[in-house]
Amino acid sequence: MRKKEKNMKSAIFTFAGREFADPGLENEYLRLSSHERNALLRKNLVTAIWITLIFCITDFFSFKTAVFFEAALFRLILAFICMSGLLIMKYFQNPRQLQNLLFLFSFLYTTISAIMFHYIPYPTYSFIITGMLIVMALSIFLSQRFSLCIASSVYTSFAFLLPLIIYNNASIHFISEAVTYLLAANVFGWVTFRELNKNKRVHFLTHKKEQESIANLQSEIVHRKNLEKKLKDQVSRDYLTGLYNRRFFYETIPVEISRSRRGKMPLSLIMFDMDHFKIINDTFGHLRGDEALKKVAKAVLRNLRAEDVFARVGGEEFAILCPNLDIKKAALLAERIRKNIENIRLSFKSGLAASFGIIDIKKNENVDKIMHLVDRAMYSAKKAGRNCTYEISMDGKVRKVL
Repeated sequence: MRKKEKNMKSAIFTFAGREFADPGLENEYLRLSSHERNALLRKNLVTAIWITLIFCITDFFSFKTAVFFEAALFRLILAFICMSGLLIMKYFQNPRQLQNLLFLFSFLYTTISAIMFHYIPYPTYSFIITGMLIVMALSIFLSQRFSLCIASSVYTSFAFLLPLIIYNNASIHFISEAVTYLLAANVFGWVTFRELNKNKRVHFLTHKKEQESIANLQSEIVHRKNLEKKLKDQVSRDYLTGLYNRRFFYETIPVEISRSRRGKMPLSLIMFDMDHFKIINDTFGHLRGDEALKKVAKAVLRNLRAEDVFARVGGEEFAILCPNLDIKKAALLAERIRKNIENIRLSFKSGLAASFGIIDIKKNENVDKIMHLVDRAMYSAKKAGRNCTYEISMDGKVRKVL
């Protein structure tokens, strides 16, 4: 297992810099982490400015006036370099361009620091300590590009060693110690750089995989919900017209009765059956009959509210459950729908007709009784000559809607 993980990491990261081997993944990491990385760089630059200026205080107590002003001038130049880096960060958003520019600023900072320590009579040990601190700081400051980190730390080491060898006439023993200290600082910086980069990118990969898992899970949830809705529609919808089917309609009636009872609202039911529809099927064929049923469904839907439940409960038989609609308004609605059906124009026939039955549903009534009564009203309309509307009360009294 460990060998497998090790092989996976070696495939993901480059050996030296602990950058992603895939350039696309590396660019994505740099782009997404740019805000956090720039915030850290700004903090580092501000810290460098304060440290540089604070040392002016120690210089004031350590040197004479002329030397102090020379040292202060150098430190102000160093602080100005850091402030220039802050300004540059506002105008360069590309991560690699920004790292290259910051490398140039670190090169200038190191060069000015080395020159300052050459001209200002600082103790030799502070010369080496400063070089070590700059080398280690660069491993964090340039923590995105291994090549820049190596180049800047090696340059810093030579920039602080060469003046010590050439101008200060230091002993071989001191120079060997300085080389050892600077080498240790470089090794520490490189190791820190590699581990810092690896940990950041491992965290990025982990977060990326978590986000992908969440996205996949959300996609799966949406897919399942759509599938559930599709299956529910298949169970509750009529395949031809897209209306609710008989089963769904019969299950909805008790729910709406309970709701109307709680809200003390009226509830009406309209049922209609197409007149002489068998003649259409026998004369023009079932495909033409299906076309007529679809046209009827569309024509009726245009007259209904969002809360109305419209279903195909038989071959050419339809029913409409109308919450919060009393019998008088239901009668007006039924008549309006009947006239709209009369005006339907088909490619093979002009005009259709339907017989309507309506009922005012009272509370706690049995569904089968309700459907039996409204069916009686509808067939009363057929017996009366078709293409008309009859209403029926819960006690079975039938009358024509005028």
